[in-house]
Amino acid sequence: MTIDEKRLPVVLANIRRIKSKAWGKRNRNWCIVADIFGLGMTSSLELCKENGVDPWAFDAHATASPPSTDRPSESGSRGT
Repeated sequence: MTIDEKRLPVVLANIRRIKSKAWGKRNRNWCIVADIFGLGMTSSLELCKENGVDPWAFDAHATASPPSTDRPSESGSRGT
């Protein structure tokens, strides 16, 4: 899925703005993308990376680092 590179961070920031701060602190960017677009984890990770968004961050404007196969060791990152 391709969208305007500047649009995804704006959409994520808007979602985080209208939701509670506690909700934003427990939902990573890829989780929000998965919920918005109805995608799974792998597709959401790819969409974030394609659009320059760090999928593992809790900040909508965090930029993506070079691709890595390592995952953060934190558990329970999906939170609802």
